[in-house]
Amino acid sequence: MHVVATLLAPIVAAADWEHDLVHAIGCGMSSSFWDTVLLTLQRTVVGVPLVLLGIGIVGLRDRRMGLRTFMTALVAYGICMGIASIAWTAHHRPRPGRAVEHVLTTPAEIATCTQHPDAVVVRKHVSRRSGMPSRHALSSGVFALTLLLASRVLGLVAGLYALLVALARVYSGVHWPSDVIVGLAIGGAVACAVWRATPAVFGLLGRRDWVLAPEPAGDLAGDGGPPRASV
Repeated sequence: MHVVATLLAPIVAAADWEHDLVHAIGCGMSSSFWDTVLLTLQRTVVGVPLVLLGIGIVGLRDRRMGLRTFMTALVAYGICMGIASIAWTAHHRPRPGRAVEHVLTTPAEIATCTQHPDAVVVRKHVSRRSGMPSRHALSSGVFALTLLLASRVLGLVAGLYALLVALARVYSGVHWPSDVIVGLAIGGAVACAVWRATPAVFGLLGRRDWVLAPEPAGDLAGDGGPPRASV
């Protein structure tokens, strides 16, 4: 735990630029449009169906790829939630809505945000738990990278969704920018590692063909031509 805390210390030190950025995003972007879009996208009831839809589309196109995508997302998500629990235990970082004394929450208060550069706008309930890394960003990073490895088009769409979710957490005043940046990076890295390891794990179980098409054997693996006649 001490090692984790030491590694996180330089990142979680609340720098002035983070406070200024939280204020700029929460205040400068304030509008009914962004309220609707960003507050909706970060909801679990929206994210989970979108992820399942993406995995389902991959599976309909290629059963093996679909299984590999599903297993990667599931395992990587579990690992990332474990990482979050360890990080939160090792180092407690108050979220913007808890760390800043001047908080604007009501529509009337938010309308005056430009007059209060020291304040942050908070649009959701702020948990008392640590904010580094963001679990929303972790899971978004996992699913975006997993879908990108399975399908470039789906991956780009998922990547855009992940960025919007990360932005939404800052816009809502519940996370610092570094919370979501670190979360996206860790989620993507874990997903990539699990994706590479999945065929090997299935291979140990004698089921590698469940996630990868069998490799051509014999002469088919070569130049594809007929065997040469002996002279």
